[in-house]
Amino acid sequence: MVRSRLRDFLILLIMYEAGVRVSELVNLKLEDFHMEQPYYLKVIGKGKKERNTPLSREVIIKVRNYIKVNNGNVSQKMFLCSLTIKMSHFLDKQ
Repeated sequence: MVRSRLRDFLILLIMYEAGVRVSELVNLKLEDFHMEQPYYLKVIGKGKKERNTPLSREVIIKVRNYIKVNNGNVSQKMFLCSLTIKMSHFLDKQ
């Protein structure tokens, strides 16, 4: 799967399964994913409240694949636009 397609698929999968808001998603970091059982995602939501959202094994497999496709070069933010800047910065310029 092409890198940007994998990123886009993973974004939709995480939004659907974890129920995260776009503002929460663009701030996700690799360290927010608990990759051992029980699988979960640490999300900082409105009011800086932290919550842990369960994830399926399928999502974790896709996250690991995303990291592998990016040669382990996942930046401080998990999802960057094609210009390698944080997505919300790119969207703000539109």
